[in-house]
Amino acid sequence: MSHSVLTNILEQLDSLSLDEQEILSKHLASLKDKNQALSYLSKLKTIESKKTDILEVSKNYGASNCRYFIEDNEIIFIVDLAKNRSLLDLGGLLENLRELLGLDVVVFTEKMIKEQYRELIFNNTVQL
Repeated sequence: MSHSVLTNILEQLDSLSLDEQEILSKHLASLKDKNQALSYLSKLKTIESKKTDILEVSKNYGASNCRYFIEDNEIIFIVDLAKNRSLLDLGGLLENLRELLGLDVVVFTEKMIKEQYRELIFNNTVQL
């Protein structure tokens, strides 16, 4: 948007009554909620469509019990890492999942999650 268009919008906003400003504010908030819902559904659809590939990549890096949840702009995966595997495997899994999904991804093991966040996270995870 150009500077003149933004200036014009701001001038029009100033001319609205408080009731009109409140209605506009609620409408904009609902649009944001709709956009967030659409973004969530899009990420969910991507995960479900690539489920087999995600599980195969996870297996290649010694990760099992793959769970996930969607938080804002990223997908958080929680995995169990085989005892003979290292953080290098976790990093490889992270990079491969980012490439596969084309989304922001974070990968954790259960041990990496601070106690204070465990209940919140585990209540929101979905088994892959």
